[in-house]
Parts: sequence; structure tokens; C-alpha cells
Amino acid sequence: SGHMGERFGLMRFRIGLKVSGGRLEYPVLSGRVLGVPLPGFLLPRSTTWESVDAEGRAGFDARLDLPLGGHVVTYSGWLLPDDAPPPG
Repeated sequence: SGHMGERFGLMRFRIGLKVSGGRLEYPVLSGRVLGVPLPGFLLPRSTTWESVDAEGRAGFDARLDLPLGGHVVTYSGWLLPDDAPPPG
């Protein structure tokens, strides 16, 4: 369907799944708090992506910002199987 759901306590979000430039991106499409829809200007802003490099390692970079609260979290890294060489 091109989207997935995430739940954080009393909040629920519909997250898009979009391929752009060889990466999978996750924009926030809609949200609800206690079942009440959030207006678009109150939705968190996600600049999050995942990709696979030439050696088959899955990398990710996530950033979440709130329109009224500013920056919430940033994290990045690699997901590696036990037998994969480390990145870099």
C-alpha cells in the first residue's frame, strides 16, 4: 500500500514508504493523538532513509523534528550480518 503505521503511546502515525535516489525514505503522512487527527502543520518531520551499499550492507539515517518543539532525535548506522565486513 506504500505506507506503514507506527505507534508511540497515545500517538499513531502513518508513514510513507518512498524510493528516491536508490534509498527508501519514510515521510510522515498523517497522525492521530487519542484518535484525533493532527493537522498537517503539527505533524513531525522525518528525514529518514535506508539503503544497501555495493557490499550488501544496510545503512540508515534518521532525523525527527517537531514543528513546535524542534529537533527530537538523530541516529544512523549499519545493519550487518555476522559474516559481513565492517563498513568503511
